[in-house]
Amino acid sequence: MRDVIAVILIAVLIVGGYFGYRAIFSGEEAGAEPVATPSPLTDETPSSALEASPSSPQVIEEPGQAQQVALTQAEQAAAAPPAQPEQAAPSPTAQEDPAQKLFEQGRLLYSQNNVQGAADSLNAVISKYPESPYSAPAAATLAGITVNTDKWSARNLYSFAFDRTEDAKLKEECRKALDQLNSDLVFSATPSKDSESYQVQPGDVLTTIAAKYNCPYKFIMQINNIEDARKVRVGDRIKVLTGPKGKMEMRIVVDKSDFTLTVYLNNYYLKQYKVSLGRSDKTPVGTFTVTERVEKPEWRGLKHGDPKNILGDYWLTLRSDKFTGLGIHGTKNEPDTMGKNVSKGCIRISNDDIKELYIMIPVGTQVIIQE
Repeated sequence: MRDVIAVILIAVLIVGGYFGYRAIFSGEEAGAEPVATPSPLTDETPSSALEASPSSPQVIEEPGQAQQVALTQAEQAAAAPPAQPEQAAPSPTAQEDPAQKLFEQGRLLYSQNNVQGAADSLNAVISKYPESPYSAPAAATLAGITVNTDKWSARNLYSFAFDRTEDAKLKEECRKALDQLNSDLVFSATPSKDSESYQVQPGDVLTTIAAKYNCPYKFIMQINNIEDARKVRVGDRIKVLTGPKGKMEMRIVVDKSDFTLTVYLNNYYLKQYKVSLGRSDKTPVGTFTVTERVEKPEWRGLKHGDPKNILGDYWLTLRSDKFTGLGIHGTKNEPDTMGKNVSKGCIRISNDDIKELYIMIPVGTQVIIQE
């Protein structure tokens, strides 16, 4: 019996020693935090909670990893050049336009009575940036500055502005200024840089002088206020228009968009007229040549003066490689049709205007019809 009790006591001591040893040597290190057991998900937990939000910071798995990442980023930032602040791309209106800058500078200088400085700035716009939208107002402004001292240069500047501007108000202002200047420079006996004072020689008649300068003799009479060509005497000096090549050069531009016919003398604006054009867009576009000048034209067998003759008092024949039968003529019976599409294709102009045009335009004049 005692042997049995002794065996039991020995077994109890062995088991107790074993668990005591586990309690001392098999536990966690001192100071270690116990790992919390995650609570089970419930049915109310949204599935999105299982995925990290795109804007959520990255979970740091290892001790010290957060500090190491932050330090690396700081080192990179310190080593990299300073970041430039982001700037929105400037809009076209916000961009600095050198032509605009010069134009505004010119106007400012002129307002300060610095005429020479203003002229230099405005001239720079015209010469350096002729295709800029500021070149036309710059030319018109400069023309206004110079008109009292140099009408010739002012005429050329206004013509430049007239041709390039798309502003209707500025174009009309230029046209009015040009009409006044050309009245003095061209349509009078006052000498100008595109004219010559010709001394009549023995054997001269106005028609031979006209042929020499490509300037119709009636235009010479109008300019010099000559009423009777037979009274021109040897030794008389008369003004004749000339050009860069020694002869007067005329050009006509018909613009279908606004029913205008503009005459150019040596490539500068001379005069503008209102016209009417063909019905159903029958007036063709293209480049033509004046091949014939007819006073008191007949039309379809009807003599001049017949009420049914629609050509008026004058006719200018236009020809090209593609078209014949086209012309510029008066509208004796229908002056109120200007600015309308009423003809069968010809260019109609009031009878008073066709007389003036006929007197100026020589055979060989180029006529451009454009949309």
